[in-house]
Amino acid sequence: MAGTAGEVEGLGPERLGDWAKPLNRELEARVLRSLTGAAAIALSSMPGEAEADERALAAGNLSPDVAAATAFRLEKKRLLVRSMQGLALRGKEVAAMKGVREAAAPAAKKGEKPKAATERGFGAAK
Repeated sequence: MAGTAGEVEGLGPERLGDWAKPLNRELEARVLRSLTGAAAIALSSMPGEAEADERALAAGNLSPDVAAATAFRLEKKRLLVRSMQGLALRGKEVAAMKGVREAAAPAAKKGEKPKAATERGFGAAK
């Protein structure tokens, strides 16, 4: 994930699609949290627990249409749970990565002096 167009300028599809090395750790973490939240919202919008769907299907007394709908809903719940688990794992991986830059400082507004990237160097307060 990139924060600005300048971050991806001149990069080819191989580099942009490299899952092993995100462009920006902070933005990657935000995207992962957003995706996890979207999956959690989708999961919470479904009625009942997965176990209840499993019991209803195992009982075998559902009409074919209701059984198909229940099986579909059950698989969707399982997929969302696995997705959330995978996103959480990826978040831990990204947090532990070395050599991935942190987010750039926000650009200065017109007429303002840009914020220093670090506290060291020329112009740093002593």
